[in-house]
Amino acid sequence: MTGEDAAECEAVGADMDGPMPEPAAVRAPPDPEDDEIEDDLYGPDGRPAADGPRAPDWTVQVVRAERSVFELCRQWKAGRLVLDPEFQRHFIWKPHQQVRLVESVLARIPLPAIYLSDESEVQSLVIDGQQRLTTLFRYLDNEFPLQGLQLLPGFEGMSFANLEARLQRRIEDTPLTVFSIQPGSDPQVKFYLFERLNQGGISLNAQEIRNGIYRGPGLDLVQRLGREGGPFRRVAGAHRRYARMKADELVLRALAFMERGLSAYPGDMAPFLNGALIEMNKRPTEYLANLESRFLAALETVEAVFGLTAFCRYDAGHPGRHLNAALMDVEMWGFEQVPHPHEFWVERKDAVRAALVALHGNPRFRDAITYATSMTSRVRHRLVTWKQTLEDVAANRRIGDDGFDF
Repeated sequence: MTGEDAAECEAVGADMDGPMPEPAAVRAPPDPEDDEIEDDLYGPDGRPAADGPRAPDWTVQVVRAERSVFELCRQWKAGRLVLDPEFQRHFIWKPHQQVRLVESVLARIPLPAIYLSDESEVQSLVIDGQQRLTTLFRYLDNEFPLQGLQLLPGFEGMSFANLEARLQRRIEDTPLTVFSIQPGSDPQVKFYLFERLNQGGISLNAQEIRNGIYRGPGLDLVQRLGREGGPFRRVAGAHRRYARMKADELVLRALAFMERGLSAYPGDMAPFLNGALIEMNKRPTEYLANLESRFLAALETVEAVFGLTAFCRYDAGHPGRHLNAALMDVEMWGFEQVPHPHEFWVERKDAVRAALVALHGNPRFRDAITYATSMTSRVRHRLVTWKQTLEDVAANRRIGDDGFDF
């Protein structure tokens, strides 16, 4: 959860295809530090605020084996071992880290296990161990010499080709423990396994993991809608950096509620989004085209009604700078659930904005978009409350200060 800022929302970038109504407010000039997104999925104790089952009921299908460095390198060169699947980072180890690993192998120090996902009988993806394997393969290809050795200074300056034959064999024959997830395993197995292994250094976030594990037409749709220069980023704030696939995850949240509905929410955002991608990847092209149209229609209405304050929380009647993920759920889902022509909501945009500002004065609603926002009770409260509020606006019923009928 990021801090609040009562200043006006910042300016949004270029227009979407086709004319759009004028924005409801003007954001202040962009602040380079103001790119945070409010997405509080954790409770006061720092633990995930999930009140449903953390993982699906599955049996992990993992096989343990010993494979030599030479064997794995041969698989890689043959294209049967993928070192850099989409969810993995590029090779980032520094020279001293690479040298230390090779020195450890020469000194016969055991290495941590490697984790693979067997996508088919002929191809495996590296889930954990990319940096180690890349380093060893690079050394076998004479891409760097050993420099700054601590344990074995006698090998200083040597590339693989300069080593004695027995030492070359020592590296090539070094056994590595390999755990492989078998084909046909529940797709969420890979997600949770990678999530647990992904603890060192700069860990991948959930969407970065999904980006490689749940590949298919559904993921393609998410990436297309969340791309730089696309309509979602313009409405949400083109100035924001959306680091590490954050825009994709926000798009996926909106699509997940459209695709699966509120009743399917399990009390934990991660399996909810994972399940949505699994389902979307199985959908036919026509279905995904319709889902995309629904998303863009809701987004167009959000922009027409809220303009440059879209997805921003209000404090004392003033919009904050930061995009609020829970409020994005509210605004996108609401216009999807209370279907009226675009022009209908444009005519009532002042009333809709006033109703949302009023709801921010309701402590329960404000908590539902601020703290432990993935809890089922808070997800349900904010979505159902806003749906009822939109229905009241549509029926020209008056809205009280707390967001409800008088």
